Amino acid sequence: MNLDIAIYSTTKMCGKLNEYNDKYNIRNNRSNILKSTSEYTEICDAISSGINYDIVFIDLEMENAELLMEHIRASSSDSKATIILISPSELIPASVIKYKPLDCLVKKITYKDFSSHINGCESSMEKIYFTYHDGHHSCKIDISKIIYIKKQDQKLLIKTLDKSIIFRGCLCEYKNQESLSGFVNIHRACMVNLDHVINYDNNKLTVTGNEELAVSRRKERIVRDHIFMRL
Repeated sequence: MNLDIAIYSTTKMCGKLNEYNDKYNIRNNRSNILKSTSEYTEICDAISSGINYDIVFIDLEMENAELLMEHIRASSSDSKATIILISPSELIPASVIKYKPLDCLVKKITYKDFSSHINGCESSMEKIYFTYHDGHHSCKIDISKIIYIKKQDQKLLIKTLDKSIIFRGCLCEYKNQESLSGFVNIHRACMVNLDHVINYDNNKLTVTGNEELAVSRRKERIVRDHIFMRL
């Protein structure tokens, strides 16, 4: 898996991170692509042209640093890019905290720091995510944490291990998403993650959290077959 990485900093810092990236690629047999520039419009134009950066290093001492962060977060396609701040000071302006997710690198970046963040991003990308749209924002959830997705009034409810997420949408928009291949429809308005099924009895599924979900008569055989295939 190869990453698209951008750096907005001085020529000297860009040169150093380019060296780190070349070293990382050789050591780990990767082909991560790094775009380095001291002109923030170059990264903005790249995002507008369709490039979805996985990581963006931003030097807080650069003019327009916060404008670039705002542009990245305003782009639905890049709303989940990880922003890594380069700052000579341990104090970060409160105005940049809203541009999450981000990490802060203070004073200087060593190869160890660089490789640690690249490794973390690669590990995150190896997970399977369910993606959905909440208004103008593109969101994603680790599929392993989703217990079920069901229609609730005119909205969708995503039940996860630690919270419930409600947003406007239709199940038919998402049911064919590849990330949901491990889910089964238990009735027209509910899809359940088979990894979270604890028991199936009397046309009811018990899922993680000991919640019981009713299975429609039309789906009984399909649900039973899916469950038995996993035994």
